[in-house]
Amino acid sequence: MAGVSKAVRSETDQRRRAEDQELTRAYRAIAQGGRVINVPAVIAQAGIDPQTFYPRLAWANATARVVRVSLGPQGRAYFGTRHSGSWHLTRRSRAHQLHVPDGSLPAWTWQARPTGWSSSAECAVPAIPPHLRPATSALEHYAIIWEATWTPIAPHDPLLVRMVGRSLAVIVGAWDLTELERAVMAARPVE
Repeated sequence: MAGVSKAVRSETDQRRRAEDQELTRAYRAIAQGGRVINVPAVIAQAGIDPQTFYPRLAWANATARVVRVSLGPQGRAYFGTRHSGSWHLTRRSRAHQLHVPDGSLPAWTWQARPTGWSSSAECAVPAIPPHLRPATSALEHYAIIWEATWTPIAPHDPLLVRMVGRSLAVIVGAWDLTELERAVMAARPVE
């Protein structure tokens, strides 16, 4: 790296260290019998709902009650959660956002969408059942993935995952929400 400034080398070294730590956490989880998934790839593989034009799957930090997806015409998506009154859709709040890169989802044009369609939507985040719920202090390190309805209606079959990097997660548990749990979720106030 002759001729490269110390600042550039330092930034590259930090990025490599972060990637190495992510790989170490993922390999450790696999060695312990965990199933590691690439969350953006899973969301991309599930695709979009042809009626709503929104992703079939949603992702949210486990501390959230509502998630918002913002779609880009190049086939990208940002999932963000509201924290302290504002939506987290920026790099500063990585624990509260997920980026699905350009080209992952079908590209779109405004002309091809139904009247009144928006490039963003919100839906309720499922509650974690007590037998799967991590300690409250650790909840920020977990996320939930589920089949989204992109309405205030509660979902059916979420997964609890522990994020081991920006896009890699270990599946911790899966459950089906009962009609009673769905009714309670539907009645809780939106933040």
